[in-house]
Amino acid sequence: MMTSVSVQVRAALSTVNELQCKVLTELSELALLHKRSVMAGRTHTQHALPITFGYKLSGILDEFTRHIERQHVASERGLCVLFGGAIGSFASFGP
Repeated sequence: MMTSVSVQVRAALSTVNELQCKVLTELSELALLHKRSVMAGRTHTQHALPITFGYKLSGILDEFTRHIERQHVASERGLCVLFGGAIGSFASFGP
């Protein structure tokens, strides 16, 4: 990835991380609020045994947390900068 693009993506990811933290907080609060709110469970688009809405949200929260972890790993590995000039020969740094 080009250095300029890498710097821009890193800056954008800081904003995305802030928003993700807000979403995690809201999902957690909503799951606690509805831990006893009964709803119809679903499996293969069919009604199933009753579950709570808090339980449903906790599954979404877990998946969202795993996506955030994967994003952090990908940003650590993928947001590298090119160092050494246009062709990597370090010619612009002198002898």
